[in-house]
Order: sequence, then C-alpha cells, then structure tokens
Amino acid sequence: MATRYTGIESVGSSAAARTQAERRRGNRLALHLKFLVRPSAVLPNDFEEECTSVNIARDGFYFLSSPQLYRRGMQLNVTWIYSPLSDGRRPNYVGKIVRVDPLSAHRCGVAVQLVQPIFA
Repeated sequence: MATRYTGIESVGSSAAARTQAERRRGNRLALHLKFLVRPSAVLPNDFEEECTSVNIARDGFYFLSSPQLYRRGMQLNVTWIYSPLSDGRRPNYVGKIVRVDPLSAHRCGVAVQLVQPIFA
C-alpha cells in the first residue's frame, strides 16, 4: 500500500486490515521516533514502556510491543522523548488503542489514535 511520499510504504498493517476497505484519513510516514507509553488508568500491573514507532500519521502511530500489555480500547499517556521544542518540554498526548495485531507469541503491533495531533 503506497503513500503519496515516494519510496515510503505503509508499515505494520495486518493482512486482514489490508483486505478491508481503507479507513485511514491520512498517509503514514515510516518514522522511527522514541516515546514513553503508560496506561491512563491505574492498573494492578502498572507499567511504563519506552517504544519506537514503526510509522506515524497526523493523528496516530503504530509500534511493536508485548501482546500481554495492550488491549483494544485502552487509553494511554504518550510522551515523546525527543521533542523539537527548544525549551526542553516533552509533549504529552492521550491516545486510545484502536487495533492490536498479533504478530507472534511474543510480539504484537499496536495502533494508537491520538486525541491531539502530533503535528500542527
């Protein structure tokens, strides 16, 4: 599935998702940005994980992780580690998991829709 950006293809889509009608509102960029993610709600096995995006869009991103941590509908707090802001602030976002793709027994792909866009 090609994007309008030459040489960049959508990464991280499951075979089932590719066969369905395209529901994405925008293009994806294959950017690998580091961020911290943690559940918005307090959980019995609370965690914070440093992740790297596989691809990003204006209103979301996709990353790989452990399948036992994430569930569809879960709300997350997302903090971008390397921010372009010159004053040292790290942007924080609230996101909602819209898809969890099982990739293997130890890996899954997680699609997150952000409440606030990454780029203005």
